[in-house]
Amino acid sequence: MTLNNLDSFYENLNPEIRECLLALRDIIMDTNKDIRSAYKYGAPFFYYKGKILCYIWIERKSGEPYVGFYYGYLLNHPELEAGNRKQIKILKIDVYRDLPIQVIKNILLKAIDHY
Repeated sequence: MTLNNLDSFYENLNPEIRECLLALRDIIMDTNKDIRSAYKYGAPFFYYKGKILCYIWIERKSGEPYVGFYYGYLLNHPELEAGNRKQIKILKIDVYRDLPIQVIKNILLKAIDHY
C-alpha cells in the first residue's frame, strides 16, 4: 500500500507531533460536515464548501505546529496571532498540553460564518 501525500505528511512526523496533529485534524473535520481536507503546498489544508478555511503548518525554526486561518484578518479571538501576516492569523498548538477543543471549534465556526 502506498501512502498519498496527505497521509505521508502525518506519517513522517515524530510520534508526539503526529498524535497531536491527527487529533487536531479530527477536531477540524468534525466541526462541520462540509469540511474536506487536501494536501497542498506541502501541508494539510481544510476547505469549507470548496474554499480554503485553514491549514496545519509546523514552524521551521521552533518546530511548533499551528493552525493558520486563511481569512484570519476577519476573525477576532484572543488566542489568534497575526504577527507580520496581513491576511492569515494563527493558533499556536502546544503538543504537550491538551488541545483547546472548544477554542478551536469556536474559531472554526466564526471562520465558517464569513463564507
